Amino acid sequence: MSCESLFLPYTFSTYVVSFCTLSVHLRKMPKQKAPPEKSSRQNLRKRKKSPQEDNNSDSDFENNSCNEQQRKTLKTKPKETKSKYFKKKLTGTTSLPLSKLSENQYTSHNLSGHRNIVNYLYNTNKCDVFTCYRETFQNVIVKDISNFHVHRANAAFSRRITSMTWHPTLSCVLAVASKGGDLLLWDIKDERNEFIPGSGPGGAVKALKFDVSNPTRVYTASIDGTVSLQDFLGKDSKVLSEIDNYREYFSALDVSPINNAIVSGDTKGNVMLLNLDGKFIWNSRLHKQKVTHIEFNSRESWVLATASLDHTVRIWDLRNIKGGSIETLNHEKPINSAYFSIMDGVRLLTTDQHSQLRIFRGPLWSLEKVVLHPHRQFQHLTNIKANWHPLEDIIVVGRYPDPAFKDPNVEDIRSIDFIDPGSGKMLHQLSQVGVSGIVSLNTFNRTGDFLASGMGLNALIWCNKSREEIQKRTRPKINKDTFPEKIKRPQRSSKKKEMELKK
Repeated sequence: MSCESLFLPYTFSTYVVSFCTLSVHLRKMPKQKAPPEKSSRQNLRKRKKSPQEDNNSDSDFENNSCNEQQRKTLKTKPKETKSKYFKKKLTGTTSLPLSKLSENQYTSHNLSGHRNIVNYLYNTNKCDVFTCYRETFQNVIVKDISNFHVHRANAAFSRRITSMTWHPTLSCVLAVASKGGDLLLWDIKDERNEFIPGSGPGGAVKALKFDVSNPTRVYTASIDGTVSLQDFLGKDSKVLSEIDNYREYFSALDVSPINNAIVSGDTKGNVMLLNLDGKFIWNSRLHKQKVTHIEFNSRESWVLATASLDHTVRIWDLRNIKGGSIETLNHEKPINSAYFSIMDGVRLLTTDQHSQLRIFRGPLWSLEKVVLHPHRQFQHLTNIKANWHPLEDIIVVGRYPDPAFKDPNVEDIRSIDFIDPGSGKMLHQLSQVGVSGIVSLNTFNRTGDFLASGMGLNALIWCNKSREEIQKRTRPKINKDTFPEKIKRPQRSSKKKEMELKK
């Protein structure tokens, strides 16, 4: 059984019940009255018809008349007008600037980008009924998360984990990087590991992304001043870009297969765009200080977000970098990360280096909510970065307990917190006996079945207990004929052992 199918037995019945009741509500809703017809020549001709002609009208004749009208309208093609704002028309983009778009226009024009139809209908304000269904879907996910426990753990590194990412299509393949430059390719389903040793001190990998065309290759941005393509099989590894100055290094990286581009940021605030083959496109200084995070928008491929230590997050249009940033989002502290929501890319979640999580909403990127959460910076701790759940807009972030935060409804422990971005309410605190470290990095796979966490030297995989039992039941049995038992070595007698000890 694949990892994608493991989530279905738990929530499929809930989906069926919710959407059945949804259809009942929609049937009960009053129908809107049609607007009165305007007086025209066609309407006047219809009114002059006698009732006998109306009763004797044939359905085939009516359909033919409709088809003739449609043919006439098809002949008259509308005039195509070129937009003065965008020279090149891309798929999924709009013909208006961001300042003239409303939130409803931005969130409803593309259903293909949504993975949750309940969230889509809620954002488009189709009906007030969908608010309750959004809450029920959120409760289903929180109930699933409350049954999570550590499924597997891996301590393959001698230095702390600095970056981790799931494969975008293979939901059981995880890549992990360490401060020493070591890389681990972990297939949690088959328990197979591929390891690339790093260069040691000074070779920390700051960012990590998979190559979509090949699951055994990853793009890395390292402190040694290189953007590289690493192959776990040792065939196609190569350096795509390199900084000669030892005082500078690459600190952020993202890959966009749609744009066929790699974007990276360095410690001086420069952002560089490369082709997937490593061909240079452009380089520009977009921030005054170190770029800590950089990411493409999953909804609009031309939207780029950059976070920096200069207390700002900036939104850019890749088609017009020279025109300046679309929006500059100011913060009180330096920023660790800025993630677009996985669901639809409408929200932007930022994590500062002290105690604030900020949620911005597109297309105007206005501040929606400020959530106070303890995750302060420490020198020997990987920067804590808040991330999103893939199936619903739920914040996932590790907690660094702080005595200054006193909330009677929240336990001040080293947990993984799940927060509602709309209200800032704590939905669940995930913890387990034996997991006593501070969890800096948290990321779900694309189906939400597994949660990967980076805690110091350890990589943890969280999974639902019931889902793990289903996986054990469906695991194929090993045939003893094809796989014989291991040959047992003859044990030494007790007399021989005593003689060796005396000698």
